[in-house]
Amino acid sequence: MIQILITIKDKETLEDYKDVHNELIAEDFINNPKAWFEVIDNIQIRKTNIDTEKHIIRFIEKLKSQYPELIVDYKYNKEEDQYKIWHTNREIQSSNTNDFLDYCGNLLRIVLYNNNIYNFSFGYNYVADL
Repeated sequence: MIQILITIKDKETLEDYKDVHNELIAEDFINNPKAWFEVIDNIQIRKTNIDTEKHIIRFIEKLKSQYPELIVDYKYNKEEDQYKIWHTNREIQSSNTNDFLDYCGNLLRIVLYNNNIYNFSFGYNYVADL
């Protein structure tokens, strides 16, 4: 269906498509193009979220490979369009050494910021630690 939505640009193209493919989809597009463009927007948003989620999972996997004892998870808040990434290790977060925070900062830059992903937060979650 994504291919249909991307390749249909005008009624003539749509008529060509209709002759070869699913007639109902083509007629629905002609009768209600606004609804179809809303579907396109939703597909693009969903694709963006899937790509973002892949990078967040990659960040978590790399963090866990460096700190295997660390419990890390994330949750997406649709209303805020933000991913909340958290860990449950109070000691490592508040230790006097900056190794963990330096590693996380560099990893966030490489995996998320360099891929234009900015809608996230990362930190210690004391509630999940209980």
